[in-house]
Parts: sequence; C-alpha cells; structure tokens
Amino acid sequence: MVHPKFHGIGENMWVGPENEFTASIAIRSWYAEKEKYNFENDSCSEDCSHYVQLVWDNSYKVGCAVTPCSRVGRIRHAAIFICNYAPGGTLTRRPYQQGIFCTRCGRRDKCTDFLCSKIFF
Repeated sequence: MVHPKFHGIGENMWVGPENEFTASIAIRSWYAEKEKYNFENDSCSEDCSHYVQLVWDNSYKVGCAVTPCSRVGRIRHAAIFICNYAPGGTLTRRPYQQGIFCTRCGRRDKCTDFLCSKIFF
C-alpha cells in the first residue's frame, strides 16, 4: 500500500544472526558502502544503494523495526532490520549537495548532529 502523503518510500534491509544484531552495526554496514560511491561522477563501483538512501538529503521521516526469525536462508536465529525513509531517494540525481553542513537549513530549522532538523509547532 502506498503512503498517503509520500510518493516513493525508500527502504534499507539488514539480515544477520540475531545475537550479532544492533541497529548501529546495521546502519554502519549501509554507511560503509560510501567507499563504493564516487560523488564527483555520481557513480558506484558496486551496489551502494543502501548508502545513497541513508544519506538522502530530502528524506526526513525515518522508521525502523527489527524482528527475529527462526531461519532466513542459511542463517538460524536471524534478525531482520528494516528502515523506511520518506520521501525516498531516487537514482536520478546525487543524494546530497556538497557544502558545509547546515548552511542550507531552512529559516525555521535548527542544526542537530550536523543535519537540518525541522521544528514542528
């Protein structure tokens, strides 16, 4: 089912042994794909779609969940961790613009952890 407000939801998924799972490990594995991404020519030497979605500049709604599974493929006692991003990124442009962090935040935004944060009233 499509989200009523967003057209295109991005998604990242991590699967591994349940006893090895932490959100930090999963997110770091997606971020590690940065090594395969070339910002200058907007290309990937291998799959870097998790990284691109993770750093997508227009995504501001993020929801994540984890669930245990008795078996996923050859992994027994697995964990599946999924994050959804809205709006999702596309591969039609670079995931962000280069520059100094938070210099392009909106007038009513604040800079939190080097990212623009929307202030809701």
